[in-house]
Amino acid sequence: NYSVTVYDGTLTMEYGEAVALEVTADSDSWTYNGQAHTLDSYTLKIGEGDPIAVGADGTYTFDNGDVLTVVVEGSITNVAESDVTNAITSLTIMNGAEDVSGAYSVTQNNGTLTVTAKPVTVTANSEGFTYDGQPHSNAGYDVVGLVGQDAITAVVTGSITYPSESPVTNVLTSYEFTAGTSSNY
Repeated sequence: NYSVTVYDGTLTMEYGEAVALEVTADSDSWTYNGQAHTLDSYTLKIGEGDPIAVGADGTYTFDNGDVLTVVVEGSITNVAESDVTNAITSLTIMNGAEDVSGAYSVTQNNGTLTVTAKPVTVTANSEGFTYDGQPHSNAGYDVVGLVGQDAITAVVTGSITYPSESPVTNVLTSYEFTAGTSSNY
């Protein structure tokens, strides 16, 4: 006959050496087009491994089932905004409903969003005239490259009366933006 005594044991778990992660919000540059630009993606580097591009959904699943979720926020429209920070605003590492971020050592790097000036061309009109003893000019001009409702007015000066003066330069002497922001061009 035996008298059995039962003792419960204890199970413990701790994180091993933290896995080094480097999370870098993506950077980009656009030529001015009047639209707001955002970039929600980021690059993940695990230890000394190669960088992994992670799309706008912001999630990456590790081999062990842990899920890294990163939210990246930034927006830029105009050149004058200069370089805008594309910031990591939220970062979680979960396994199901359990926060397992303690298993990782995370370095976060923000990105940069930039808008560069869009080329615009203002060209004074050219025109040929037939001699009639009168001075002739053409104050017209063409503008190429403006976005949306942006507008430029220009002053063009040039006058020709006699064929012996030919050719006369039709000079674009000044211009100004009447709509839009000149620093975007």
